[in-house]
Amino acid sequence: MKKKQSDRLRTEKKRSHGPKEIFGEDAQIHDKSVNSFSKVLFEELKMSFPNLEFRFRESIEKKEINEKLNAVDSRLGVPIFVEKASIKPDGGIIEVKDKDDKWRIILVCEAKHQGKDIENISKGILVGKDNNQELMVAGNAIERSHKNINRPL
Repeated sequence: MKKKQSDRLRTEKKRSHGPKEIFGEDAQIHDKSVNSFSKVLFEELKMSFPNLEFRFRESIEKKEINEKLNAVDSRLGVPIFVEKASIKPDGGIIEVKDKDDKWRIILVCEAKHQGKDIENISKGILVGKDNNQELMVAGNAIERSHKNINRPL
């Protein structure tokens, strides 16, 4: 089965010589602000709750995610084909240690100001498969997360 969206994105990336075409200046500013915000929040949590232990991580391995999911329900998680595969949210991951000395994720920050919808609308440029819509379809990150969590074998 041919992956139309993957093929389209690959072609678009080659045409624009990388991610700059879809990751414009506003998106880059937003990405940096999300990262800064989560680090400020991390420091605020440590000061506000001195009796708790917090940690900030830039990334988390998919193997760890799958192990945690499988501990909850054996149907969750997918086989890992790249042993060191990981996710790196734009704003990182904040965790707190619980009473059983286990780390619990309390916040994952991801920027979602990607694309050039505002710029395209201002210029009257239509987008999409048939160049007939003002906005790109949303939901890509949600679809990917679901595929990472539960996929029939």
